[in-house]
Amino acid sequence: MFASRAANLTGSSPANTAQIFRHDAQTGQLQRVSANIGGSAGNVESYNAEISAEGRRVAFIAAAAGNITPQDIGRGERLYRFDADNDSYRALTYFNRPDTAYEITRLPRFSTDGESIGFVSSRSDLADDGNSNVLDVFVVYSYGDPIFADGFQQ
Repeated sequence: MFASRAANLTGSSPANTAQIFRHDAQTGQLQRVSANIGGSAGNVESYNAEISAEGRRVAFIAAAAGNITPQDIGRGERLYRFDADNDSYRALTYFNRPDTAYEITRLPRFSTDGESIGFVSSRSDLADDGNSNVLDVFVVYSYGDPIFADGFQQ
């Protein structure tokens, strides 16, 4: 698992935009993880990749509104989960309002069983503390529904 700004690793990438790649040591296959449903490169920076213990799932952060999943609107960093078993992507956090202030989300970490992902975020819509200047710790199920404004999965 690594991030690169190289445009020639698996086809074209947006110029100077970091993408997440997964290398299969057994097959030698290199796969772009920060792609959209159609397989095209994500059009925003992707970083902070974390691979689950069994190597099938990848959690990563993408900056601002992008084209990875259809609900990408608004501003701020989002947490995504990629599943290598079925090449699926899921936004585990996202903004559903275009006027959202830019807030950070970082450091995704899988639980030992790969079922949950912990992360830190300054997003005021996830914590009920009213302070977007402080990083809070969150946990989301890796196959569960996204976290919404009340901080609970729905």
